[in-house]
Order: sequence, then C-alpha cells, then structure tokens
Amino acid sequence: MSLNDLIIIHVASELDRVALIGKNERVSFSDLIGTCSDMHGKRVVVFISNTLSLVKTLVSLDGSAQAICPISTATDKKELYHLVSENKFDAVITDLNKEDLEVFTRFNIQVYNLIDLGRNDKKRINPSNQNSTWLVPTSGTTSLPKLVSHTLGSLGASSLRLRKISEQNKIWGQFYDFTRYAGYQVLLTSLLNGHTLVTSSLKDPIHERVKRCAEECVTHI
Repeated sequence: MSLNDLIIIHVASELDRVALIGKNERVSFSDLIGTCSDMHGKRVVVFISNTLSLVKTLVSLDGSAQAICPISTATDKKELYHLVSENKFDAVITDLNKEDLEVFTRFNIQVYNLIDLGRNDKKRINPSNQNSTWLVPTSGTTSLPKLVSHTLGSLGASSLRLRKISEQNKIWGQFYDFTRYAGYQVLLTSLLNGHTLVTSSLKDPIHERVKRCAEECVTHI
C-alpha cells in the first residue's frame, strides 16, 4: 500500500489531527492526502528546501512515482553531481531558483517547480498504485555518497506493525534530516501513529529549534 493508503487506514477517524507544525503553518493529516499524477512511473528527485512541502511531496509521490529520491538542498555540489551522474532520473521537483539547479539541467532532467505541480483530489487515491522504490543517500563520511534502495516497508518497518493509534497524541521534535534514514524513522513513526511532528529547517540554529520544541510542548525527541 502507498503512504496515502496507510495514513488513511492508520489514522482513520483522526484525519483532522495536526500532523505537521512549521514556523508559520499547521498541516492536518487530511491536508497530506493526495497523489501526484504528473510523476506516475517516473524516477523523481525531490530537491525541496521547505520541510512541510518536502513531506507533502513525499506522501503524494509514493505509489505513483517509480522511484523517489529525496536529496537535501544543503548537499555539497560535488556530492550532488555524483548522485545525479550515477543514476538515471526523469524529473526533479524543487522550490529553488533556476541558478541552483544547474546540475539537473546539465543531465537533461526535467525540472518541475513545486507550485506548478498537479495533485489529484486529496480524497481520491490513484487506483494504479505501484510499489515505489525509495532511494536514500548514504552519509558520505568515508567516500562520496551512494543511493541505497528501500521500500516503504523497509523504511517504516516498526511503524507498520501498528494496529491502532493511541488516543493520547504525542508531539515529536525533528532533529534529523528527512532525506536520510534516521529522519525517515522519526517521520514515519509520527505519521503512521497519528502523532504531531514539529518540523524545523536544518539551517536553523540549534537554540531556536530547541525553543520551538518547548513552545509547542514536544513530548518526544
């Protein structure tokens, strides 16, 4: 099943709960649900700086795109070039300006601006769901990063064992990059348990991120 399907099944009657909290926006589980028909069957890089937009896009792509490869916009240019040159991609979805996308245009990867991307009605799930492959960059600490193939099942194994969400809402704080394996554990644990996740930009100073967690009464980090 796609991430859309799983959210609907796991969260069920609690879809009006707040799923994500950004600096100036709150997103409910109902707001997350939708599919990206424009990317059906394509191998897609997700290169988005805004954390809420990144999560919305990941949810909409799973079950529609053939492969999903979220890459942090803070990635070193040399590492980005390596990842793109070593893998065949059809499209990149981004909220960045043209001058930040030279690597993708060099390899003739079609650029889709986030605001122009179509989403199906959020209550309608694409009937032709496929099992999307998730491509997760390694840390690159010992060599240039590589992409490791995952399924939604392997990324969210512990969360998928859930049978019923807790009536008591937990509030998670984000301190991991959502384009890396550890970040997916936090993201999927929160989404598939019907919890609330306080997001932040990894560029924000640590004291600001801690302050936001305090202000939003975060219970789990």
